[in-house]
Amino acid sequence: MAVEAKLDRSIRCPICGSEWFSEITYHRYSACGYSSLEFWTIEAMPQPLRVCLCGRPFKRSQQLRAGFTPNAELRSFSESMELAEKEPHGGRRASQELRLMAQQVATRLEAEHFRLEIAALRDENTALRDENTSLRDQFASLSDRFDRLTRQLGVDLGTKTEAVPRLEEGRVEG
Repeated sequence: MAVEAKLDRSIRCPICGSEWFSEITYHRYSACGYSSLEFWTIEAMPQPLRVCLCGRPFKRSQQLRAGFTPNAELRSFSESMELAEKEPHGGRRASQELRLMAQQVATRLEAEHFRLEIAALRDENTALRDENTSLRDQFASLSDRFDRLTRQLGVDLGTKTEAVPRLEEGRVEG
């Protein structure tokens, strides 16, 4: 009865706790470059493995079988599993890369702050352009008024040669 209860109990993933696994059969493939031999398997014995929903492979119990070939295949597969565990896909290196990337990327709050700053600068630029246009219009209006007044008064501005020299140009003796 104890053996039967043990057999009915399901395994659990040590990482996420899930009880659901998929069985995947792994093969070794030829390194040959021919397209017709792309999926040419070179192992004597494919290796089935349970993989959790979270993607973590579930280590299987060490098995020994009769004969050199099965044991060599099992040893080779175990060594490959150990290599894969040392550098898992998305493991330490990936989290370090993500941490570095996060340090170089602005947060949403910072992006929103930048957007507001840009909008404020755009508004200020528009206000200055409007003010500049207004000043230009005022200058043109004053210039027109000055021209009208000088025409009305009949003021003769004279030419530069008739003008009195400035003090720095030398004194006028008279």
